[in-house]
Formats: sequence, structure tokens, C-alpha cells
Amino acid sequence: MRRSLRYYWLKFLRMQDTPHRIALGIAIGMFINFTPFVGFHTILAVLSFFLLPVNRIATLSAVWLNTPWTVPVLLALDYKLGSWLMACPATWTNFNFTSFQSLLEFGCATFMPMLYGGIILGLLGAVLSYALSLNIMLYWRRQRKAHLLKVYNSTTLP
Repeated sequence: MRRSLRYYWLKFLRMQDTPHRIALGIAIGMFINFTPFVGFHTILAVLSFFLLPVNRIATLSAVWLNTPWTVPVLLALDYKLGSWLMACPATWTNFNFTSFQSLLEFGCATFMPMLYGGIILGLLGAVLSYALSLNIMLYWRRQRKAHLLKVYNSTTLP
């Protein structure tokens, strides 16, 4: 398992694209992860391919980090932050589901805080993941270049 993770990590680092496009793809994928549009994350990622100059593999890899175990945690964080920002926390016991109107009110009362919280947390996650992944890519490529130059200069030509 560890060997295969290392293999895919190195394969990811060796992608043939600019560090900016790879980091931007990761950042967009992380932003999408925080949105409450569960089930549509991959579709949103594919749409981002046409709107932004991102690396497709990096974007999908970042989007697919959102697993069934992390979705409830992210949605709860989105809701908590969004309801705090909106200063109107919804109480789950006040809703009765006797009509379509009450169901719609329940959806608006929970979806809007999730959306606002998701945008704020998504922007924070995107900025942090962009900075981190860009620095990792630049560092790894500098190290790789130095290593290859060292190997090239140590070989003797006949």
C-alpha cells in the first residue's frame, strides 16, 4: 500500500504541466469540496475545465478527496459557519413537513447557511491548498532539476 501511494504521489508530482495550473486545479477542487452541492462535485469540476486554465487530473483528484466520511463533517462546518454569519441559526424542531411550502422553507433555512459557509470555507481551503501545492511543486521540481544536473555533470563522456 505504501509503495503504491508513493508511486502515485511521484506520478502526480511529475505531471507535464506548469506548477501554477496544477496548483490552481487543486485549489478549484478544494473549493468545490466545500460546496453543499453533494453529488454534483464532479460535474462542477468538469465545468471548471472549460472556464479556467486548470489541470484536469489535479482538479478531479482534489474533488475526489471528498469521501462519504468527510461530507457530513464539511457540511456541518459549512452550516455552522453560515448560520453564524447569517445570525439566524435554524432549529430543526420548528419545521413541520405537512406541506410543500414548509419543506421549501426548511430547505432554504438550511441550504443558504451551508452555501455561505461553504463559500467562505471553500475560499480559505482554496487559498491554502494553492499556496501549499504550488510550493510543494516548485520545491520538488527544483530538487529534481538539481539532482538531474548533478547526475549529468558526474557522467564522463568518452
